[in-house]
Amino acid sequence: MQGYAFKQGRINTAWKRRWMSLSDDGILEYRVSLDKPRRGVIDLREVIEIVRPTECREREEWRNNSPKWPKVALPNTEFALVTDKRTYFFQTLTKQENFHWIGQLERVQFDIVNEAGSFNRKRVASISLEDTKYIIVKAALPKDYEYGAKKALIGFSQSTSPSLPSRKLFVCGNCSFSSHPMLDTISLQHTARARGEDAISRVTVTHFVMHNSTDIASITFHNGNISVEGINYGGKICVIFYDGNTIEMHLPGMRTYDIGGKSKDPRGPERINKACAKMISRTTAVKIAAVLNGADEETLHAIHEGFDQIVEQYHGRLVLHEWMQHQLVSVFVHHTQPFSYGEFVEKISKNSLDDAAPSLMDANGVVLSRFMVDLSDPVFSHARKYLASREHGGQVPSEYYKTQLDEEPLEDIVSADTLQQIERLSASQTDETFSGFNPVPARLKGGKFIEYALSFMETPAHVTDCEWTFLREEEREGESMCKMHVSVNEYGCRYDEEDVSTTTVNLSIIITTTPQALSPTIDTILDSYGKEHDVLRVFSAELVASCTTVDAICFPGVINLTSFGNKTKMKKMKQALTGKNSGDNDDDNVSDAEDDDDYNDTMMWNHQILLPGVRTYDPAGIEGDKQFGERLDDVGSEFINSIIMCEVLAAMRGVTSSQLVAVHDAFSCIASHFVGRVGLHNWTHYQLLSALNNEEAKCYVDYLLEYEKGLLDLREGTHVDQYLETRSCGCAQQPLSFLIQCYKAENLGVVLPLKEAQIIEDLCRKEHSSSSFSLQ
Repeated sequence: MQGYAFKQGRINTAWKRRWMSLSDDGILEYRVSLDKPRRGVIDLREVIEIVRPTECREREEWRNNSPKWPKVALPNTEFALVTDKRTYFFQTLTKQENFHWIGQLERVQFDIVNEAGSFNRKRVASISLEDTKYIIVKAALPKDYEYGAKKALIGFSQSTSPSLPSRKLFVCGNCSFSSHPMLDTISLQHTARARGEDAISRVTVTHFVMHNSTDIASITFHNGNISVEGINYGGKICVIFYDGNTIEMHLPGMRTYDIGGKSKDPRGPERINKACAKMISRTTAVKIAAVLNGADEETLHAIHEGFDQIVEQYHGRLVLHEWMQHQLVSVFVHHTQPFSYGEFVEKISKNSLDDAAPSLMDANGVVLSRFMVDLSDPVFSHARKYLASREHGGQVPSEYYKTQLDEEPLEDIVSADTLQQIERLSASQTDETFSGFNPVPARLKGGKFIEYALSFMETPAHVTDCEWTFLREEEREGESMCKMHVSVNEYGCRYDEEDVSTTTVNLSIIITTTPQALSPTIDTILDSYGKEHDVLRVFSAELVASCTTVDAICFPGVINLTSFGNKTKMKKMKQALTGKNSGDNDDDNVSDAEDDDDYNDTMMWNHQILLPGVRTYDPAGIEGDKQFGERLDDVGSEFINSIIMCEVLAAMRGVTSSQLVAVHDAFSCIASHFVGRVGLHNWTHYQLLSALNNEEAKCYVDYLLEYEKGLLDLREGTHVDQYLETRSCGCAQQPLSFLIQCYKAENLGVVLPLKEAQIIEDLCRKEHSSSSFSLQ
């Protein structure tokens, strides 16, 4: 169990909010927030007494130290943990949270004392499915989701027109949706442990759905650690075009390995520092803002050369500077996949003084770089090692790890085991390899500037490090013209100087563009959800907190969609997709009389999207796993439901099918690596697609069996076998391992009738001291 509670300090007796995390081995940790270092630990083996709220206020004598309870607080929200050395005092926001915490603390302590709580050990218990035949653990929508989602729907519907800008709508937690005449923005920040990692990391994904672009359908900005060929980057930009082409460019961050860095160079060594990472983000943001406002390749090169001074004098990373320009021109101008950093350096390198100078142009005659890399120079010895390892996935050399350990302590960033691996990798004689993997996470700096540029925003006046403004002029002879004014500040120590100085780069550039009419492909014409041809459109959506149970899987919420369409256009669309002519006998055919009647030619339909919640059973979950197990937790539920609500809002704005799929795909990395709910994430998206196409969606289990069979195959021999067996008999039951997970996670006495909760508790404790555990 985990969550926020208030704790009284020992010396400074003020009450402070702390993130509390209770594990089944009896360890209660507390920290300032989820992504901060641990501040303290309480071992329940040392707890003499758990004091309930009714006794806390009445007790006058305390062991070791006394509390100073807040004067303004709800009753029955306190509890205390008494040990030999100290008494810990806590307070929750609500009575319900207090009840849950005390119930879990007492359960875990009881399990430890009686050696009954270690569910990881195998035990013998004669547990019959018949005992739990009629027990259904009800699910619930995540906290604050119903309020946030309904408020977002109301705020969206109150706009006089979807084409008008609206305020930012917060769906739930750190997920928001905002609309603009030129684009829609969906942003989600997620903080958790990635699968297979010990350290907590934060990733922010911002997705932009373009409405007035001639070629770009959507853009995804991923602000989080990305590994490519063994090099960790702080983020990436993924551009999706209307023709289906998807291209990525990667963004270096703090701790990124620089192949073009020079060993023992005080300004530009193998490791990118914080100041350089910020500089890269600022210069990249300026060029993105320019190209999205119509700048051509020549203009981009002019901006690029304008930053040469600060790059060379303050950081010395000219090779990295050139690669960033190559990526941006390839993606936004030529619409081609850029070279990876390793491949780029190979293209512009020579191995010895006798070698001929490399060609600094690609096969299409586009300039790759204005500089070359001489690998025979000792300062690039690390680059030779890395380039030689690329065919095996990429191995970051030991010089990088040495520099990293010298520049920055990693104790609060990575786990102790990972830190030991990094220390071994810093030794040049080690035989340990991490091909294609770097244990040092990178972090993007200045990512807000890139987000501003992608959202067509001008940087606010109070941001002094990087600003850009556009002065637009009237169209002349089919051309539009604007002036872009750029101001970028860089401060620090220049080469061969010890004093800190500041340099300001001011650029004034004229951007001339020729407007082009949008030429949608056949895909956007046939599969559009209302943008070009108004074939399908969601006109209203309603969130209802109503519990629906399908095959013993509980869904605590539903989105009711009302859609309108034109029968004639639907008929033509299906004829184009299926190859049928107008004379075919089809249920979707419309008579000529109906075609002439606008009223009869309009069809309306209603569909529902079922929403999973906290305690929803997931047949694709990993048995017994706390984060990715068969029980859906509040983090996974909040993520899945927030994204599907944003997809619904995008559909109400009128997007193409490819754009809607791109919204879903943009957050798939979080679904797979942080939440572990690929099946549920894909199924909710499938429900929306089915509703927009006026088709009946399959239930979750049938969807998994038909479209995600591989996920169930991975769980073969676990809880899913028991579940599918009961389902095939016509009476689906929640498997026993799921009930045990629910029992371990929270006090089921709040969720189930007391008699049913006691049955599950008795089953979980039965014959706990035996050496094996069997389910009948």
